[in-house]
Order: sequence, then structure tokens, then C-alpha cells
Amino acid sequence: MRRVKHCMATVKNSIEKLKGVLVDLEVCRGRKKINHYRGTVEDIHNSVFTIRLKNPTTVLKQSYSYSDVLCGEVKLVKVAECSV
Repeated sequence: MRRVKHCMATVKNSIEKLKGVLVDLEVCRGRKKINHYRGTVEDIHNSVFTIRLKNPTTVLKQSYSYSDVLCGEVKLVKVAECSV
């Protein structure tokens, strides 16, 4: 059973702050299968948000629900910007 650490409103607000920002995405697909992506939070809706994945050959767009983040199946981390 997964533990809930935050409420849904907290998750929505934190993802709204990431709109248009480059993030690292970690998606748990089950049975110890974890996919890592890098992309930009593009659209925010009532129950889902979409991410445009950064891939040089194709343009991919994936959507996830806020409950996926709440349960820990999806993790978003803002990519640190380097200063030169």
C-alpha cells in the first residue's frame, strides 16, 4: 500500500509552478520498471497535466494525473540551470 504524503491541492499547486519549466520525470511502471524522461510541463487541466518530452528525433506528449504524483508513481524534479 502506498503512503499519501500531501493533499491533492498541494500537488496541483506544485505542478502549476513547474509549468513551462524543464523537469526530470521518473515514472514507475510496476515490477521494478522505472522509466526516466526529461521534458517540459506544457498544459495543466483539472485532473491531468501534460508533459512534452525532450527527444531529438520525435515529439512526444504524455499525460499524467495528479493522483499519480500523489501516490508516488510519478516524480517530477526541476532541472537545475547552470550559470556560465
